[in-house]
Amino acid sequence: MRNSEGLWNDGLTDDCKNNGQTTWIYNQGVVASGLAQLYVATGDASLLDEAELTLDATIAHKTRNGILKESCDDVANSTCNQDQAMFKGIWMKHLQYYLDAVPGSVSKYADFIGAQESAVVHYATGEGYAIENVWYGASQGGTTFSAQSQDSGLAAHICAAKYGPC
Repeated sequence: MRNSEGLWNDGLTDDCKNNGQTTWIYNQGVVASGLAQLYVATGDASLLDEAELTLDATIAHKTRNGILKESCDDVANSTCNQDQAMFKGIWMKHLQYYLDAVPGSVSKYADFIGAQESAVVHYATGEGYAIENVWYGASQGGTTFSAQSQDSGLAAHICAAKYGPC
């Protein structure tokens, strides 16, 4: 299910081939933290290489200006549903789980984690500290505030509190 960019697509076809559908951000985090747990169970360090390939591919291909961006995120007209509004936060939580299992990689990802939290503070936090679903830039009227987007932004804050650069 991994594509040529190193990202995991959302499923398989009936004949067990990559379906080529969306590479949702949360899928990448879930795979990476799962591989870390397999490493803990087996001691097979090659699993960490695969996990970091996934994390690094997410950073390379699922960001705008270094900030996580879901394919449905748009500052002028976001089309994300409520599930999709949570995907960046799920990725951040699974990055935290990965680093819990592999603390030697914290320095590699600390600045990226800090950048996500900073973007949530500076771009995604609105009146009353409500957090919108788009982190990479200031809303131009197309972002949404919801319990799901709030939870997602809080996941970035929690990950940064534990593993950010400060």
